[in-house]
Amino acid sequence: MPWWLLWKRKVQGADVDRLKAWKPDGPSLAGGNFLGARLKGRDLSGINLSRSNLTHANLQEARLHDANLSSAELNHAVLRQAELRDSNLSGAELVGTDLYGADLSQANLSGILTQPNIPDDLKTDDTDKARINLVNSCLFRADLRGAELRGANLRSADLRSARLGDANLSGAIISDANLSGAELRGADLRQASLRRAILSGADLVEASLQEADLRRANLRGANLIGAHLCNANLIYANVREADLRSAELSGANLRGVNLYKSNLRNVDLSGADLSEAFLLGADLSSADLSGADLSGAKHDMNTQWPDDFEMSRLV
Repeated sequence: MPWWLLWKRKVQGADVDRLKAWKPDGPSLAGGNFLGARLKGRDLSGINLSRSNLTHANLQEARLHDANLSSAELNHAVLRQAELRDSNLSGAELVGTDLYGADLSQANLSGILTQPNIPDDLKTDDTDKARINLVNSCLFRADLRGAELRGANLRSADLRSARLGDANLSGAIISDANLSGAELRGADLRQASLRRAILSGADLVEASLQEADLRRANLRGANLIGAHLCNANLIYANVREADLRSAELSGANLRGVNLYKSNLRNVDLSGADLSEAFLLGADLSSADLSGADLSGAKHDMNTQWPDDFEMSRLV
């Protein structure tokens, strides 16, 4: 019987009592069946729950510092405001998991799965729409390389210096998040919402950002060499001093964008909207500007951009 039907019957795993009785520095509980366990606020620091079934478990506000949850099933588990610093969740299943406000700083989340891994003919509306909730979570210096985060909600998350190389974040909500200094090489951010996100100093080499929403995003000093930004929306984004060599920006909306001293050599800007863009000191050597709209573009020392701009006027 599918686990989502078992849950409706309030079935709990056979090993739940063992987990409830566990004390810090207790024995390994790897591979246990803890389906539906209720452990809100419990201290489980250092516990080994690798390969365990924690589907629909309630671990809200639980202390799981340095816990081993690698390859565990945490589908639809509640981990709101849980402490998971330095924990290992590599390869874990986190379909529909609620991690609102959780502390995952320096945690290992490489290779996590956040989409239902079941045949299409068995999906219901609930399972098909299941999305991991990481709103307001702390992922400072977390390892998310190769993570499957399609459609994830990371709004206002702290992702400073996080490693997200080759992660799949297509369609994810990352608006107002802080990704300063994050490593996003080769990451898939197609159609992601990064509105007002902080990406200053981020490594986005060859990242896929087609049709991404980067309105008012801060990309100052970011490395965007070879990045794919076709049809992306960068209205009033701050791309000051960024490296965009060989990037693809055809069809992008760059109205009012700040490109002060940015490196745009060999960039494809064909058909891009650069109206009102701030281009002082930008290097456009060999850039393809065919069909680009440069009306009202600013390139003189007497022009002020963003710092003095009324934020209320920005879209």
